[in-house]
Amino acid sequence: MSARWIHFLGLFIALVASTEVAQSTEVFPSRPITLIVPFAAGGPNDVLGRIVTDHMAKTLGQSIIIENVSGAGGTIGSGRAAKAAPDGYTMVSGNLGSHGASYAYYPKLGYEPNSFSGVGMVAGTPNFIAVRKDLAFSNLSQFVTALQEHPDKFTAVTLEMDRTEILSACYLWRPQA
Repeated sequence: MSARWIHFLGLFIALVASTEVAQSTEVFPSRPITLIVPFAAGGPNDVLGRIVTDHMAKTLGQSIIIENVSGAGGTIGSGRAAKAAPDGYTMVSGNLGSHGASYAYYPKLGYEPNSFSGVGMVAGTPNFIAVRKDLAFSNLSQFVTALQEHPDKFTAVTLEMDRTEILSACYLWRPQA
């Protein structure tokens, strides 16, 4: 796993439930579109979703409804999107945690990873590692070396277990071959 992978932890991906719209004779969109945000209202994914859908609505000349369906690291809302009619009127927003790491955390998601097709990256959020100022590390390489030599002397904190930050910590703490 490289630094590039860590850089994409905040990846926000818009996904479409189906590509059948392109095959339809109907003028698209002829009715409102729903964007399922699988996180609580007011959070980063919700705010970004609202910014993007505001522009989409103006461009498409059609309303876009935001539906916040939070829970289980984004998998409840994503599951609802996966079960939506395959008509292109339901989209889901997400990030690397909800549409990447969730497959490792939840063995019974209720949908398959290939239920979605990525159509674009909306934003990237850098993640960082912070250590106490009184520690003698001036760069990540020094920290990782110390961590791997003395894993019992360090702890990590993350908001929830089903977030990509914990995967990063597990990666850094992994035994070296």
